[in-house]
Amino acid sequence: MIEVKGALISNSAAVLKQAALEGLGIARLPRHSVEVEIADKTLLVLFEGEARSPERLRAYFTQAKRPPAKIALFVDFLREAAKSARRGPISSYPPL
Repeated sequence: MIEVKGALISNSAAVLKQAALEGLGIARLPRHSVEVEIADKTLLVLFEGEARSPERLRAYFTQAKRPPAKIALFVDFLREAAKSARRGPISSYPPL
């Protein structure tokens, strides 16, 4: 076996989750991606309520007088989801 030193960096939540499950360290992941593992205590939550970040959600689409209905509905959904996220946990998000 070869010992490797350094940090694992990935933009894939699945890769980071698997690394945490294999005991390779801690991972910062979206809560929804690890709800099952938290419930069955396979993964533990560190810094509960301490590590919220001010990420911003942006939606980009073409500027038109009237965007297509599906775009307008999706943007409305994102706005409502963002409001819900400010009010409570992910369980308060509107269903898809």
